Amino acid sequence: MLVIRDPELIRKLDEMAQQQNISLEDLLSQVFNQIRAQQLAQAPHNESAVAEVRRKAYAEARRYWQSTGDSERLALTDAELDAQFWLFDGEGVPRLKSEEGDVTLPSGSLRALAAEAARARIQFDLADSSIDEADIEAVLNTEFADYLSQAG
Repeated sequence: MLVIRDPELIRKLDEMAQQQNISLEDLLSQVFNQIRAQQLAQAPHNESAVAEVRRKAYAEARRYWQSTGDSERLALTDAELDAQFWLFDGEGVPRLKSEEGDVTLPSGSLRALAAEAARARIQFDLADSSIDEADIEAVLNTEFADYLSQAG
């Protein structure tokens, strides 16, 4: 059972249902279905954005492994990295999930914020953001890349 305590909202919903000649329950169902359809339509875009960030992170990791002569990790495919990549540590060293217990990560406000958002299952919609796209890309390519690599 749904309880709506805001009388103005109740009035608006009733008015809208009457205009469409449907029950309040049907109106709420339609609204839910429209929102869900929008979320599902947006999901492929979000998935491709995450995949793009991961590919950029993998390219950065490969540059590091090439500079250190780590041919074993350098040979990992994107699919293998999807399963094994963990994050970049505080010094920018790419780490695999197998190293999780061996590495102490510095705490940071962005890392804590991202972890809290993940726990709360918050989804971000940057389409309406007033933040400059270059700023967003810079954050996604650096600090946030390690968080996204953990999400998969």
